[in-house]
Amino acid sequence: MIYSKKHFQLLIVVLLSFHYHVQSEIELNSDSLGGKVNNALFVEDSLDIINYSKVYLRIDESIPTDPLGPPLSIVSNKDTVFASDTILFNISFGDDQTPAEDIYGISMTLKHEMVEIFGSDNSASFNGSWLGTKDVDMITLSFPLEDGIDLAMTRTDQTNRTGQGYLSTVKVIIPDNLGEIAKGIDLRLTDVSIYSYNGNTILPNVIYGDSIVVYNTEDIGVNAEKTNTLEKSLKVYPNPNSGVFNIESKLQLDKIRIMDLSGRVIDHLLTPAQHEVVNLSGFEKGVYVIEFQSGSLTAYERVFVK
Repeated sequence: MIYSKKHFQLLIVVLLSFHYHVQSEIELNSDSLGGKVNNALFVEDSLDIINYSKVYLRIDESIPTDPLGPPLSIVSNKDTVFASDTILFNISFGDDQTPAEDIYGISMTLKHEMVEIFGSDNSASFNGSWLGTKDVDMITLSFPLEDGIDLAMTRTDQTNRTGQGYLSTVKVIIPDNLGEIAKGIDLRLTDVSIYSYNGNTILPNVIYGDSIVVYNTEDIGVNAEKTNTLEKSLKVYPNPNSGVFNIESKLQLDKIRIMDLSGRVIDHLLTPAQHEVVNLSGFEKGVYVIEFQSGSLTAYERVFVK
C-alpha cells in the first residue's frame, strides 16, 4: 500500500495506529465490540514499532504554531557542561493558564546542527507523563538518529486526555571532544505533530530552551573552577515565582542581564548591589535567563515566572 505524506504524519504521532487500514479496523471493532478494540490491533502496533526504521519518513517543514496554543517547552537541567557529562532535557506541554486539551498522540524530533552531539547512547524516558502510563494506556517510542532523536507517544484506549506539564525527558551524553567542535548546545524541535483521537491537529506555542555553554579540555581547570565559584556565590529566590524575585551574590557583580529565551534583553543592572529585587510581573509568564558578569567570569541562572 502506498501512503501519502499525511499518512506518514499520522504514523509518527500514533505509531502507525492511524493508517487507513488500521483506522478502519478501529471503527469496525469499536462498532462490533461495544467500543472495545481487539488485541489484533495492538499486536499490529507492536510490529509496526519494531519496523519503525524501515517505514519512517522524515518531514522537514517549519512547525506550524499558535501563539495562543498550549506551550510546548524544552528546559535543560544544566547551564554548563563538560566532556562526558549527561544533560537531561525535560519536555513539557500545557500549563496552568493554557492546558493541552483533548490530546491522543504526540511526536517530535529533537535536533542539533552538530551531528556529534547525538548517538546510540542517548535515550528518552516517559515515566510520570500526564498523557498516560507506558505499557498500560500508552505506547511510547524513542529512536536515536544521527542528528537527533525521534520521540512519539500515543494513548491506546481511544480516549483523549487533557493535561499540563511534564511529558518526557531526553538524556543526551556529551562526547569527549565536543568542546573542540561546539561552544553551545541549542536543541530545536522539528516535525512536531499533535493530534486528538479523531485526527484533529493541535497547534502548540513552542518555547525553546536556553543555550548551554560547552567547555573543552583546555577550559577544564582554572577557568572552569572560577566560573563554578561565581555560580556558587549566586542565589535566585523564590524560583519559580510570580514575577518578583531576589538576587543575591557573595561576589561583586559588574552587570546583570535578564533575557527571554529568544535572547532578547528585557532588563539589565549595572554595578548591582549584592542583594537586588527584580520585578518581571509586567512580562509574559515563562522561563527567563539571567546572565551574571563579574570581571572575566560569566554565569547563568534560569528563573521561572508563573
